[in-house]
Amino acid sequence: MTIKPVEFDPADPLRNDEICEEINGIIKLVHAAEFIVEHDPDLQTQSGFTARHLLEMAGRDLKALGNRVSP
Repeated sequence: MTIKPVEFDPADPLRNDEICEEINGIIKLVHAAEFIVEHDPDLQTQSGFTARHLLEMAGRDLKALGNRVSP
């Protein structure tokens, strides 16, 4: 699966630098989890995170971002 980074768009208030940076960080977590699952589900990052940990972090970050930008 390929998830493309979100780019800054001055015409869209939901695509400002800060939000784009947060979304792209979430995408990186998902990509890292995907890599782990594809290569070795028991693999961990240098910090000891498993694919599940990375996806849980991505989910929390996405939920927090959604709560911040939702009216």
